[in-house]
Amino acid sequence: MYGWTPEIFGTKVWGTAYGIALALLRTYIFLGGMIAPMLGGMLLMISRSPLLYASTVVFVFMGFCVLM
Repeated sequence: MYGWTPEIFGTKVWGTAYGIALALLRTYIFLGGMIAPMLGGMLLMISRSPLLYASTVVFVFMGFCVLM
């Protein structure tokens, strides 16, 4: 966050952009931290293969986002 926001946003809006990005990041981490154990538990009750496929899709998506 500290390295990216000064390069992407101009000096006049850097503080606001950083604050918004940090707030969204914390919200997604909070929600993901609540949803992941429940979703993982439900998928494990069904079978192990859906959990493996779901994890693979998430990791491929994250890798794609990093490369963009």
